[in-house]
Parts: sequence; structure tokens; C-alpha cells
Amino acid sequence: MNRLNLWPSAPPWHATWAVYWEWSQAISLAILLFNIAYVAILVALRIPIPNPREGRYELRGRRIDLQLIRAAFAAIITKARYEAPFPAFLVHQVCSLPPMSWLVGPTLGPRSKSCNITQPIIGDPHLTALGRNVVIGYGASMASHVQDRDGVTIARTEIGDEVLVGAHALIYGGCRIGRGATILGGAVVKPFTEVGPNEVWGGVPAVKIKEMPAIEALSRN
Repeated sequence: MNRLNLWPSAPPWHATWAVYWEWSQAISLAILLFNIAYVAILVALRIPIPNPREGRYELRGRRIDLQLIRAAFAAIITKARYEAPFPAFLVHQVCSLPPMSWLVGPTLGPRSKSCNITQPIIGDPHLTALGRNVVIGYGASMASHVQDRDGVTIARTEIGDEVLVGAHALIYGGCRIGRGATILGGAVVKPFTEVGPNEVWGGVPAVKIKEMPAIEALSRN
């Protein structure tokens, strides 16, 4: 901001409303540039590290598998993304909107055709795919891995088009959510669950409750 002379020339104390307005615009611009730079740094750190391969990896061997090291590095970047320092409170918006989203999708993830108002907690965004017009409620979480005492299973999670995920729902790794499906709020979808198109699932653990009419049928009516 100093190098580009973007700060107002008049000091903000004992100033007119016009000067206050200039300072508010400059501060807003500084915050926006900080958020863009923060996301750009995360993308640059993530690019050299390949995504971990899907599969089962044991934790009790003498050597740590390279895929787990890659997954751990990706997890650090993901944590930095969700717990960004002040004033990086616009990271979600910067990641979701073009042109930055064109870089974020293939690197940080998730690969998404939707722009969500709320920020879901996606533990493995690099292995998560969101379709078009996906609505995710506040506090919903999803992952692309399953960990037990002896190992970690890395498995991609895919959310189809027109899916509604309710608030505080939990979707584990390896799940496939079909087009037009609904996951009710607070539901816990077990690992490797296949939810069919237009199905409504809820409960702990989540089970199929009913089927909704296909979206195409609703549009014709």
C-alpha cells in the first residue's frame, strides 16, 4: 500500500467525512489484498506436493508411507486455510469466487461448481468434489479419509449436483451422494455410504428415510 501510494494523504484524525470515507476505502482494499495474498501463498505451497493416493495405509509399520506424509502436509495447509490469522476473514470468499477459485479448485480443493454462503468444514478438500448447486448448512463437516487404531484409509468423497446437506451433518470418507439427495441436519453418514439420487437420509448413523421426486419431474410440472 505504501509503495503504490494507496493510503490517503490526509490523516484520519480531526478530518472531514470525505477523508474518513477515503480511509475506509483504503483499509478495505488493504484487507482484501491481504486475503488474496494469503490464499495465493497457500496455493503456492500446495502446488509442489501431489495429492495422496487413495488406499489403505498402516500406521504400525517401521516406515511411514509417503502417501501419509503428503496427506499430513495437505492437512497443515487445510488448517492454515480454516484458521487464518486476522484480518484474513475473507479467505472463504476469496477461495470461492473467480478468478482465484480457478486456482484453488485444482490445488487446495474442493473441486466445486458451487459457491456456498456458509463455510463447511472439509477435512480433505483436495479429495472432495462438490457438484453444481450444492447447498451446505452451517457447521456441516465432511472428510475423505477414515482413521482407525491401526491405519488410515484415504478415499475420495463426491457430492452430486443439487444436493442439500443440512447443518451440522457429518459425511465420512468414501461416500457418494447422488444428484438431488438430501442429508438432514445432524446426520452422520458412515464411511463408504452410497446415497442414491433424490434420496433423503437422516439419523445417527444415517439411514434412508424416503425418496423425493426427481428434479426433472418437478421442472416439468
